[in-house]
Amino acid sequence: MRRLKDILSVENLDRLANYSFVVYGFLLPLSRAAISFFSILIFAVWIQKIIRTKDFSIFKEKPVFFFLLFLIFSTISILWTNPLYIDNAIDILRKYMYLWAFLAYAAIIEKKYAKYAIKTFIVGLAISSLISYGVFFEFISLHGVLPQNPSPIMHHIVYSIFLAIGAAFLLHRILNNNLNKGRRFFDLFLFILLSGNLFLINGRTGQIAFIAAVGVVVYLYYRFSLKSLILLGFLLFSILFSAYHLSDNFNYRVKATIKNTIDAVENDNYFESVGQRIGTWIISEEMIKKKPLLGYGIGSEMPAFYKYTKTDRKYRFYTELGFPHMHNQYLQILLQTGVMGLGIFVLFLVFLFRSPTTNRQIRDIKYIFLTIFILGFFAEPLISHRNFSMGLFAFLSGIVLVFSKEKAVER
Repeated sequence: MRRLKDILSVENLDRLANYSFVVYGFLLPLSRAAISFFSILIFAVWIQKIIRTKDFSIFKEKPVFFFLLFLIFSTISILWTNPLYIDNAIDILRKYMYLWAFLAYAAIIEKKYAKYAIKTFIVGLAISSLISYGVFFEFISLHGVLPQNPSPIMHHIVYSIFLAIGAAFLLHRILNNNLNKGRRFFDLFLFILLSGNLFLINGRTGQIAFIAAVGVVVYLYYRFSLKSLILLGFLLFSILFSAYHLSDNFNYRVKATIKNTIDAVENDNYFESVGQRIGTWIISEEMIKKKPLLGYGIGSEMPAFYKYTKTDRKYRFYTELGFPHMHNQYLQILLQTGVMGLGIFVLFLVFLFRSPTTNRQIRDIKYIFLTIFILGFFAEPLISHRNFSMGLFAFLSGIVLVFSKEKAVER
C-alpha cells in the first residue's frame, strides 16, 4: 500500500503529466484519439494535485478568469435557448471540454517540457506532411482522402491552421542568428516541407493567416525598417509566386476565390464557399438586430438562422446543404450569447495576447499563433466545432501561460 502511495505521489504524477505532454505534442497533428486521451489524463492529474496541495494560483491569471467567465455565460444562455434545442446546447458545451485542458497545462507543465512539446509538435506535423505528400503523389492511398486535397488526418481548413502555425514557428527559428548552419538548414527543410504542403491543400484560411504571420515574424525581428520591408517583400513574393505556379490547386483556388467573391457581391450568388460566408454576414446582421445583447441562446442559433434563410430564395441552399455552423467563430458566439458573450470572449483573447513572459521565443510564439487563430476565426468556428483546432488552441495557450508568471522580456 505504501509503495502504491509512493508511485501515486504528487511528484510522480507531475512527471507523468509532463512526459505525457511531450508525447501529446507529437501526436496532436496525427491522432484525434490522442487529443481526448491526453487532455483527460493531464486534466485528471491536475485535479488530484489541486485536491492535495490546494494550489489555486492558476485561477488568478486573467486569461483563465475570462475563459471561465465565457464558459459560465455560455452555459447560462441555456436559460433563453429554445427548449427544443437543448440537446444542441449540451453538445456544444460538451465540445468545450477540449479547451478546459489548457488550465491544467498552464498549472502543471514545467517550462522545459513545454519547449520539448513544441519541438515534438513540429516533428509530428512534419510526419503528417510526409503522409500528405504521399497521398498527393499517389504513393499512399487513404480512405476518403483525395490527391487533389491531401489532408490526411483532419478537415483541410483545420489542417491549414496547423501547417500555418508550424511553418511560421519554423520561419521564426530560421531568422534566429544564434542558430548554427546545420540547425538552420534542417529548419529550412522543414519550413519548405510544411509551407509547401500548406499551399498544396484546399485550406485558404490557413494560407491567408500564414501570409499575415510572415509579416508578424519579420516585424518581431526587425520592427518597421527598410530591411524588414525588403525581407517581407522577398518572402511573400517567393512563397506566393512559387505556390501559384507550382500548385495547380492553389492556382485554381485563387481564381475561384476572386470569381466567387464577385459573383456573390454582384449577383447575390451565395452557393460557393466564399459566397456562403458573405451570406452569413448579411443574414447575421438582420438576426442580431432582434437580439443584440444576449443572442438566441447556445444551441438555438442555427435553427434561428435556418428560419431567416427561408425568407429569401437566394438563401435556400443553406438549408439544402445542411449548413452546420456559421463558418465564423465571432458570428457563432454573437448569435449564441449576443454582444455580452462576444465581449467576454474578446477580453479572453486580449488578456491571453497581453500575458507577460520573460522568454522571448515563447512571447513571439504567442503573437504568431494568436494572429493565425484570430484571423482563422473569421472563416471557421475553430474552438467550438473542430476537435483538432480546439486541441491545438488549448495546447499552445497552455504553453503561453506556463511562461506568463514573469514580466520582463529577455533580450
